[in-house]
Amino acid sequence: MSGSGTPESEEVLVSSHMEQEWDTWSRKDEELFPSTQRKVWIKLFLKYNTPIPSSAAVERLFSTASDILRKKRSSLNSENFELFLFLKKAMPFLICSLTADLSMLVAMNWLRLQ
Repeated sequence: MSGSGTPESEEVLVSSHMEQEWDTWSRKDEELFPSTQRKVWIKLFLKYNTPIPSSAAVERLFSTASDILRKKRSSLNSENFELFLFLKKAMPFLICSLTADLSMLVAMNWLRLQ
C-alpha cells in the first residue's frame, strides 16, 4: 500500500525531507553568503519574504486602480494602466525626492554666491 500512510508517518517523511533540504542549503549557504553577513541576509529575507498580515494594502491598491480606470480611460492598455498606477502611488515619494534635490541645489548656489 504505497502512498497511504498514517498522518504521523507522512509528517516524519516531510520533516526528514525538510531537514535534508536545510542541510543541503546550509552547505551552499557558506559559499553564497559569508558568515559575517548571514544575520543581515536572514533579517532581509524575513522582512521582504513575509506575507502582509492584512488585506488593507491590496484593497487600497484596488481602490486606486478603480480611480484610474474610468469610462473615459477604458481603452488603456495594460502597460499604460500599470504606469498610471505606479505613478499615482510613487508620486509623493518622487516629489519629496525632487524637493530635497532642489533645496540642495539652492543651498549650493547660495554658498557659491557668498
